[in-house]
Order: sequence, then structure tokens, then C-alpha cells
Amino acid sequence: MISHKKRFLTFLLVLVMGLLFNSGPTEASDIEEQIEEFRREREQIENEMDNLEEHIEELEQRETTALQRLQQISNELNEQEQELVRINSEINETEDKIEKTTEELERAEEELEEKEEFLGTRMKASYQSGDVSYLEVLFDAQSFIDFLSRLTYVQSIVDRDVELIEEVEQERNKIQAKKEDLEDQKDHLNILFAEAEEKKQEIKSNQQQQERLYAELQEKRQEEEELLQAKKEEAEQLVSIIQDLQQDGDGITTSLQWPVDGFGSGWITSGYGNRIHPITGRKTFHSGVDIGIPRSRWPGSGNYTGSPVNILAADSGTVIFAGIQGSLSSGYGRLVIIDHGDGYTTWYAHARSINVSEGQQVQRGQPIAIVGSTGSSTGPHLHFEVRKNGNTQNPMGYLQ
Repeated sequence: MISHKKRFLTFLLVLVMGLLFNSGPTEASDIEEQIEEFRREREQIENEMDNLEEHIEELEQRETTALQRLQQISNELNEQEQELVRINSEINETEDKIEKTTEELERAEEELEEKEEFLGTRMKASYQSGDVSYLEVLFDAQSFIDFLSRLTYVQSIVDRDVELIEEVEQERNKIQAKKEDLEDQKDHLNILFAEAEEKKQEIKSNQQQQERLYAELQEKRQEEEELLQAKKEEAEQLVSIIQDLQQDGDGITTSLQWPVDGFGSGWITSGYGNRIHPITGRKTFHSGVDIGIPRSRWPGSGNYTGSPVNILAADSGTVIFAGIQGSLSSGYGRLVIIDHGDGYTTWYAHARSINVSEGQQVQRGQPIAIVGSTGSSTGPHLHFEVRKNGNTQNPMGYLQ
């Protein structure tokens, strides 16, 4: 679409040039009508450019926010992966402990089995070999005291055997409880690991979604930047067409002389169109262009060098106003207006002093005033306007 429109404008430029140089005399009114039509189209393009610039700025802000969120999600993902590593490490440690505890439990059960087997074997061997039983030992006592003594001895042997078995059983039960506790811990850690893994996948999903959003914003911004560049080229071609038409008409007969002596377009401090007013802070329409100068070249400055800057007539014409508009601290301050015919006027505001008077004929490039900071101004500069039938035009469409 962009390339088609550019080709159309290029064709239009060639067509206009052909009409200008190959056709017969053209009525000034016809040329003026064409100029106005192209100016309206250029103003429409400039409005579109303003909207595009605002939208590009908005996209850049959204892009920055998306990138910051993407970095935040990346940090969250790293933290979650570290959490998974930590939980997995705890699971591995718990499994090692379970393995060791299982080995301990097996040894305890083997020990218990050995002791029980030993006691059973001892009792069986005693019976088979005809050894004296505990009862025989007791009944062989020579006296009651001897009986009690023998009973205590037998009881101690039995108690010791029972105590050994109980100790082994207690140790086995303790180890079994420890193993069950470790298995519970492992189950809990597995649950935590599953939950952490689920959260990780959720974060990764958010990351992918944010990456898509960031890529879409980048692509959209690049598309609009390309469109803005195409609009700029369209506007430049229209300016060229308008300038060529102006050379063939009356009034302003050619592109205008730069109005500030020695300080070119690089010194423009505020362009034509919508802006934030430097004094009120509100969004307003700027009806001209502001061309600044160094304070050292301004007689009102403390470090003035004694070399003021001339304001030059942008084209030949008649001075129709030379004086103060508003006051020295508000409005245009000291102002010169030159009439160039066919409805065109140029305005030169905020001058420190004026060198011409009303009704005077001036020539293109003639000094008419000194750059100053009178009226509503924040510093030394020329506020320059071009008007057609009282309506402001973008001076950059006329200036060389």
C-alpha cells in the first residue's frame, strides 16, 4: 500500500512539473487552488504523522513494560527451577536415609532372629542332652535358703534372655518407625516437587505468552515507523510540488528566504503544529516556527558580545504592521508583518527592535528587525509565521 502511494506521488510530481514547463500560461487562481489542495493534503498527512508518532511512543512504552515483565518472569522461572533443584536434592537425601534405615532394620531383624534362634537352640540342646532342668536345679536345693538362691539364679538367667530379646525388638521397632517417618517425608517432598513443577510450567506458559506480546509490539512499532517514514516522504514530495507551483504563481514568487541571519534550521526550537506550551504547560497549536539564537548574541543577556542578530524579510513586500502587539511581556511583543500579495503575509514576532515602518517597501533578505525576547517568550528567538488569507501555514513548506 505504501509503495503504491509513493509511486502515485512520484507520478503526480512528474505530472505537475510537466504541466508547469510544457503547458501554456496558467491562471494564478488555478495555481493557487492547486497549491491549497496540496497543502490540505500535506496538512492531513502531517496530522496522520502526529498520530503515528503518538502511537509509536505509546507502543514503545508498552514494549518497555512488556520487556520488564519478561525479565521479571525470567527471574521467577530461575527461582522456581532452583526450588525444584532444592526439593529434588532433599528427595535424594531422604531416599539415601531410607536406604540406610532399611539396611539397619534388616540387621536388627537378623539380630533378633539370631538371638531367638540361639535361645531356642540352647533350650532344645539342653533337653536333648539330658541336662538338668531348671526345676531339677530348684528341687535339688538342700535348704529353703538354698532354694531361694537357686530360684534367683534361674530367674536372672530367664530375665536376661527376655531382656536381650526385648532390647532387639525395641531397636527394630525404633528403626521401623524411623523408616516410616522418612517415607512420609519423601511422600510429602514428592507432592511439593509436583506442585513446584506445575508452577514452573505455569510460569513458562506466561513467559511464552509475554514473548509473543513483546514480539507483536515490536512488529507493530516497526510497521508504524515504516509507515511514518513513508508519510514523511509523501509530505516532502508535496512540499516540493507546492514550491514548484509557487514559482509559477504570484504573491510569494519562490521559496522564502531564511528569516534569521546566520542561524539555520538547526536552531529551530519549536515547530509548527500541536505542542506543549513552554509557559502554560498545556497542549496548544503553534502557529509558526521558533528559531533561537545564543544568549551571547542577544543584547538583553548579561554575556552579550555586542553583535545582534538581524531578522530578514523572507520575501519582497509591503510592511503593513510594525509595532507592539499585546505588550512587551505578552502576546507577540514587537511584531513586523509583511504583505506579499495574493493573500500571503509573513509575521516576525518577539523582536528586540524594529528597523522598518508601516507602508515601507522591503526587499527579499533585507534586515527588518533585531532578534529579541519581547512578548510571551522564554528566551531570545524569532517566532516566524506564514499566512494565506489569514490562515496560518506551515512555514517549512515555504522556507529554503
